[in-house]
Amino acid sequence: MIQIVISEHNGRMSSENQAANRPLVGVLSLGCLVAAGVLWWQDPDWGGAEGAIGALIRVGIVMGVLWFALPGRLGTPIGSKISPKVFVFTLGGIALVAARPRIIVMLIPLLAVLGIAALILKPRSSQR
Repeated sequence: MIQIVISEHNGRMSSENQAANRPLVGVLSLGCLVAAGVLWWQDPDWGGAEGAIGALIRVGIVMGVLWFALPGRLGTPIGSKISPKVFVFTLGGIALVAARPRIIVMLIPLLAVLGIAALILKPRSSQR
């Protein structure tokens, strides 16, 4: 006789368990990309490294895109309020890093300086 066990894992879906956990998706994406980087850095000549690195990069990118598509704290996707200028510059930066990966060594400090300058030189709001 086969016994059927009903538990919370095979029960009906409710509104409580339908939403994806956005932070978990982001952590999984970063974890896959970091693992691919570590494999590439440590032992790229290992027999299965090429396939493992490719799979980790693909899964990391797909999870990252899913993370961007999921609604944030305010209920809207992250990129829904991004200006077209910022979008074009972001795509240009990604293309630049894809074409010449070593440029990221110069790009990260430059972006840090620009971010600090933007915070300091930001115009004051009219509300006080």
